Amino acid sequence: MYKSTKTGVGSMARIAAFIVIAILGTMSDRVAWGAEVPGGFICNFEDGGAWTYEAGKFSPEGGKALKIEIRHDPKNTTTATLKTSDGASKLKRVAALDADHYLEVTVGGYLNITTIFDKIAGQEGFPAVHSRHLGILGRPIVSQYRGICSAAK
Repeated sequence: MYKSTKTGVGSMARIAAFIVIAILGTMSDRVAWGAEVPGGFICNFEDGGAWTYEAGKFSPEGGKALKIEIRHDPKNTTTATLKTSDGASKLKRVAALDADHYLEVTVGGYLNITTIFDKIAGQEGFPAVHSRHLGILGRPIVSQYRGICSAAK
């Protein structure tokens, strides 16, 4: 004999609510990538800083402006190339609902992560965050920058 439980109905209601929220979220004032950004981004990070872990705490080290270029083939949704004044490296590209994440694994195994969010209607550029997680001589050093990216031409 079939016995209905509130748990099953509640779970289905939560799933349906999540789907509705996800759909409404994609219908916000954000502009989809589409063909607008076929080749990548030029990103300027003016606001940010670095912190070094010593003596049991993280201390600020200051930061400097950072400019990077990310290029990708629109037909290849999983990889990209990072270009900086120091050279080029390969990135793993991960698509989210309203952003792209670009992950770099350095030679030493540390991570650099750049997240570029969808353009917001009526605003210039694509909001972005660039974070670096590394260690030098056993000292953890982290940095985070916030800035704006524009479509690469």
